Amino acid sequence: MGGEIIEVFCDGSVTNAVMVDPFTSHLGNQYVGRAMVAIPALDFGLMAQTRDGVVTERGTPASTEVEAFAIRTALKVCAALGLASYIVFSDCQGPVEAAGNDRVKWRSREQMYLPNSFFDRVLGRAGYLRKTSQTVGKRRPAEPHPIEAYELFQAERREFKLSASALWARVAKDARRHERALGVSPGKVRSRGPSPPGTARSRRRGGRSRNLQRRATDRRGQLSPQARRGAAARGARTGT
Repeated sequence: MGGEIIEVFCDGSVTNAVMVDPFTSHLGNQYVGRAMVAIPALDFGLMAQTRDGVVTERGTPASTEVEAFAIRTALKVCAALGLASYIVFSDCQGPVEAAGNDRVKWRSREQMYLPNSFFDRVLGRAGYLRKTSQTVGKRRPAEPHPIEAYELFQAERREFKLSASALWARVAKDARRHERALGVSPGKVRSRGPSPPGTARSRRRGGRSRNLQRRATDRRGQLSPQARRGAAARGARTGT
């Protein structure tokens, strides 16, 4: 890769969800932490599980610790791949600071839209199945991406090529509609200001203006009764 800095993205989450198969999920009594590492420049993806330190002393999910596990996993991946120049990005500020490593940086969730959305799809499949279990009688045969989400959810540790991932391809397609995923910097997001002449939005706005003008006049070019009443009311308010 020459002197190029490789961007490494990681995310972590902890849940007590259990997936029995690609169509069935329930909540269990044991929490499992999961880490995702994605290196698009190297066509590399990884899902890994941990059960160490995933619950606090009060018995609640230790989300921050699992985010730290994701950072540690990403650093180990970089070392194993022999990367000389890289930055690991996480959207969790606390573990980034605690890592004490100049190669670990914070990046907002919006700026990590693609890898985080991929991770969300893997984790979200279980919740979707539970939520719809009472409303969906017979599910359609599973397509490649939900099957992959189930397999990654189940995997203790699994490396894969992003280019061979049906789920990554689906998320990447959705991400093209997302400005941050396309590299638009936070300060340059398009505003909803006036549209350039000739665009679809300007034509729609122009059409509405012309319709309002037509409603204000009758066929003889004179003010309609409704428009005359409005003009009289405005005159009364202004004293003219």
